[in-house]
Amino acid sequence: MKYKDEDPDNLGGLGDLLPAEVLQKVNELLEQLHWTDHTNQGSKIEFVYVASGGQHVDTIQTQNVYTINRQELSKNKYTDQQMADAISSINGKGKVLDEYQKWLGICCYVSARCGYPMDLESCCQRLANLPYKTPLEYVPQYKSIRVYATWNFVKAGYEQWSNLRVNDQERNLFVKCYDTALALDNALNMLRME
Repeated sequence: MKYKDEDPDNLGGLGDLLPAEVLQKVNELLEQLHWTDHTNQGSKIEFVYVASGGQHVDTIQTQNVYTINRQELSKNKYTDQQMADAISSINGKGKVLDEYQKWLGICCYVSARCGYPMDLESCCQRLANLPYKTPLEYVPQYKSIRVYATWNFVKAGYEQWSNLRVNDQERNLFVKCYDTALALDNALNMLRME
């Protein structure tokens, strides 16, 4: 792609869009790609930025896109009551969901498998508003998990966790979140069998 008239604010072939607008369009495209109905394991898109008049690559950013098959999501749809019952069964002292940070595993799981919002704050709000029969001992709180939103295992998404290599900093929380997500999966499967 060439710059129009050597003006770094006008990208050739993209009309009069500013670089920030191009980035916004790319982000919209990536969000749409995420929700396509492809069955592959994902795609890799690389963006290479070369500064105007530059002789070298300034930065390289790689974005991995993992697609979600909407037909697969429909197989994992649960009513709000079923989800509330499954979460209640694993929540509390002496149970798997016994720390606020472990809600991160629940959010990642329900976003990937059950069609809940991908945004952690929206996901926490939806989970908090489920019709629990008894109050939860540990309630989903976005403020307890927001600092982890940029961690690699969160960005990779639950579907990639079984094959993910986690760095030392993230390992302890990752194991807790993965165990919690698996416990919810088991609880939901038990409900399905009833």
